[in-house]
Amino acid sequence: GAHADDSAKGSAYLFVKPWSGCASSSAFTGKLTASDGLAGDNFGESVAISEDTVAVGAYGDDSAKGSAYVFTLQHELTVTAAGDGAGTVTSAPAGINCGVDCNEFYLNGTVVTLTAVADANSFFDGWSGDADCADGQVTMDGARDCTATFTLVQATLAATKVANVAQAV
Repeated sequence: GAHADDSAKGSAYLFVKPWSGCASSSAFTGKLTASDGLAGDNFGESVAISEDTVAVGAYGDDSAKGSAYVFTLQHELTVTAAGDGAGTVTSAPAGINCGVDCNEFYLNGTVVTLTAVADANSFFDGWSGDADCADGQVTMDGARDCTATFTLVQATLAATKVANVAQAV
């Protein structure tokens, strides 16, 4: 943690260490800060990590009573509708209701099932985007972009000749 960062509001920096190799090749992935941080909170004085959860202490918070902030790794799922038709995409667990809300964050490892329902005069033509989107079931172990294609139903009209009509003058 960097408890003296930003007038002692504090922060904690996240790095991802590769599975093999040394820590010096770690990649910066983000900066954690307290949502209600004030000068003197000393957020980041202590940090604990367990799998996808990070706990960060701020001993100066709340008039030096101290606080702990818990962060959990989440990934964003973005759904896009494409094609000349129309429809809605929803998710289980809830969160996506694309038509209205096409982005949602899910906890790392969550399996999200996407359901596409075509409007009248359209049909659902399949999933595209990230490889994990192909069957509409997405494992959230990273950010995902899925596209639902809706195609307009083409109407076919058939004409039948009824009779020849002669016009007399």
